[in-house]
Amino acid sequence: VELFRSTSKCPIQWFSDLSERDVMIWGTRLELAQVVLNLLANASDAVTDPTGSIEIALEFSTSPHEGSPQIGVLDPGKDYLVLSVSDTGEGIAEEHLNEIFEPYFSTKGGQDKGLGLNAVSRILTENQGAIDVESAAGVGSVFRIYWPVDVGGAIAVQRQAGFLSTRRTL
Repeated sequence: VELFRSTSKCPIQWFSDLSERDVMIWGTRLELAQVVLNLLANASDAVTDPTGSIEIALEFSTSPHEGSPQIGVLDPGKDYLVLSVSDTGEGIAEEHLNEIFEPYFSTKGGQDKGLGLNAVSRILTENQGAIDVESAAGVGSVFRIYWPVDVGGAIAVQRQAGFLSTRRTL
C-alpha cells in the first residue's frame, strides 16, 4: 500500500480495526499482494477528479452482509478478513457489473488488458473467498473482499498434519 500511495494521483486513506491479534488467511503473500494492487490500480484509474480519494479498510466479520456476493459463496459460520477498497471515482455502469470479472473485459479502451479483476476473482475463488461490489455511476465504487481466516490455529494444525499441503498461511 505504501508503494502504491507514493505513486497515486489521489490520497489513499487506510483504516483497520484488526487490533493486535495474529490471523492466518488461506493463500500466499503474493496472492494477497496481487489482489490489493489490482483493486488499488482500478480505484486509482477510476478517480479522475483531483479532489477524489481512495479508502482501504480492513476488519473481521463473522456474519457477512446480507445477499449473495458477485463471486464466491459466504459461509455464515466462517470468519472472514474483509478488505474494502472504495473510491470516489466514475463508478461502474450497472450494465457492466456482471461483466467486470470476465477475462479481457475493460472499459478503459486500449490502455488495459482487462485481466486485473479476473485475477482477483480467480485468487479468491481458489481460496474459498468472495467478492461483493457496490457502485453507482458518477459516485464511486466499493469492492469488498471476503478472505477466509483462521483465528484459532486450526489451519496451522491441519497444515502440520499434511491436510493443507497446497495452501500457505500468512
